[in-house]
Amino acid sequence: MRIVVLLAVATVVAGCYQPTYISPEPLAAGDYCGSLALTGYSYPSASVMLQGRAGLGAGVDAGVRLSFPGELCPYVPVGLYGDIKWNFLSSPYLFTADIGCWYENVAEGGMSEHWISDSTWWTAWPGLLIGSRTWYGGARLMIRRGYRMEYGRLQPGWTYAPALLAGASFGDRFRVTPQAEAFWSSNDGFALTLGVNLELHALNRELVDTDWLR
Repeated sequence: MRIVVLLAVATVVAGCYQPTYISPEPLAAGDYCGSLALTGYSYPSASVMLQGRAGLGAGVDAGVRLSFPGELCPYVPVGLYGDIKWNFLSSPYLFTADIGCWYENVAEGGMSEHWISDSTWWTAWPGLLIGSRTWYGGARLMIRRGYRMEYGRLQPGWTYAPALLAGASFGDRFRVTPQAEAFWSSNDGFALTLGVNLELHALNRELVDTDWLR
């Protein structure tokens, strides 16, 4: 739990579209994990993400995220991100709802000194994950509402980005999760992300699932 608390104190979230790297299997109550994810984007761009999650019980877990944009990312946003995940159906496959939200402030700059903007956004990320402990797919929708101060003018607006994702997760206490995600943004059009999440679990129970193909 200390990992989650520390990340919640001060979270910097990359304004690039951020994959979650979470499978539909929830953490058990009292279990928690920390992870490091590396993500590449087709725009091009890149980011490094730290994440902490904790099991809350009754098929529910929650997480917070600290994300650092790579040198190709054209802006440096600051914000707070958190999400909660609920496994509402476990047979024959896991069906899990996930919703995340964040506040972010983004300072952008371009090749010209005349293209400098500052924007503030509130974002929600409802999603559905389907699969097992080892493989999964799903869909998410980014809904953003905020304003942009550009050329000295205030420009409020909405942004939408539906996405489809697929991933796999291997290991027990140390898990490796590669994931690919395709999304379309109402601002930026179609793009892809591809990355891997390295996750270390601290459990109050022993993992007993050895059927990695289920």
